[in-house]
Amino acid sequence: MSVLEKKLSALIIDPSVITSDSHIHKLLNIEQRLFIPATLYWMVKEQKVNEVLRYFVWWDWQAKIAREYFKLIEKAEIYKYKEGNVKEIVSQIERVNLPVYVKQILLEEYSFLKENSALLLRFRRTIQYFRKIGISTLDVTNKIRDEKERIFERIRGPRWIVALSLDFSALIKYAEQDPLWGTILAISGIVLTIFDP
Repeated sequence: MSVLEKKLSALIIDPSVITSDSHIHKLLNIEQRLFIPATLYWMVKEQKVNEVLRYFVWWDWQAKIAREYFKLIEKAEIYKYKEGNVKEIVSQIERVNLPVYVKQILLEEYSFLKENSALLLRFRRTIQYFRKIGISTLDVTNKIRDEKERIFERIRGPRWIVALSLDFSALIKYAEQDPLWGTILAISGIVLTIFDP
């Protein structure tokens, strides 16, 4: 099993994904363990999900829960963040002008990334929020083509974005060659690597 396969063995689903039946339909047939942020799950149960979705899509007309969502819930596990995983970003998230439930989802996704390291998105809004609170990102879109195509062959079709937490040991060799990487490692609790399968 490759490093990328290990990182992608468990995926947390960003709220942007639940706005598309075609994305959800593809997820119903994969082997990876799927997780959904607990706050998102409860917002759906409370019938307040449209208040959340508009912060994770580009246009208000996209902020509608997909019909296939309830099938996905049967397959997905609920994920609550662990305080130890988010302590370094809590103060930055508090300063961002977003509703509390959106901040909670971001904390859940960040915590999951620190533990399991894979976030599946439809749009890059979450990545923008993470950048806004100071999380370093490295966009390697289309740089790992062969490996990702083999891993993601079952969900081909709809446009996806994947964010992985990058293992610091993988960055150490770059830090020795370029002082910028050393600085990034010193100030970041996590480095997100972004690509589109």
